Amino acid sequence: HYLPHSLWTAMAEFAAGNSVFARLNALMLGMDASSKLRRADLRIQEMESGGVDISVLSLPPPGVQFGRRELACRTASRANDELIAAAEASARRFCVLAAVPLPYSQEAVAELDRVARHPLVRGVGLMTNSAEWTLDDPRFEDFYAHSAELGFPVVLHPALEELPPAYGQWGLAAGLAPMISSSLAALRMMLSGMLDRVPRLVPIV
Repeated sequence: HYLPHSLWTAMAEFAAGNSVFARLNALMLGMDASSKLRRADLRIQEMESGGVDISVLSLPPPGVQFGRRELACRTASRANDELIAAAEASARRFCVLAAVPLPYSQEAVAELDRVARHPLVRGVGLMTNSAEWTLDDPRFEDFYAHSAELGFPVVLHPALEELPPAYGQWGLAAGLAPMISSSLAALRMMLSGMLDRVPRLVPIV
């Protein structure tokens, strides 16, 4: 993951008026400019020590799936520009998963088109939201068809959402909830018929 300054700023502004969002994203909001998640040079040092040649930069949760349409679209555009700039500046050590402003499907297609021609953009990162909408929503079919046409896989990443009290002990929120979130999204995409209607789409769970 890479946390662009524009995303961190948008999150901080949104959190000021939304206490639930602020609590769920406290870890990301607490990362200052010196944090490893906000510095590509520190990531390259880690890659060197681990023998990793190339990494894929993607946004951490919550991605750009917060706020109203205008905020989501603006945040996606700025974050993608910063992801691409970080990848360009790093001597081909990174490629990028683009962020798109779902649930706004037409805007998601437009943003994907805007960045798709860049050679370092290789796919799309999606959060497996379930509280207000899910990734099998029929209105997303055009977006998935366009992703498939471009040859871009969609990477399903667990969302950070409110959990029932039963997750409150023994690290279940961190250890179990992410697997349930991503499994739920993948199963809904299969069982809804979305993957039958867009057979060339490649989801990565």
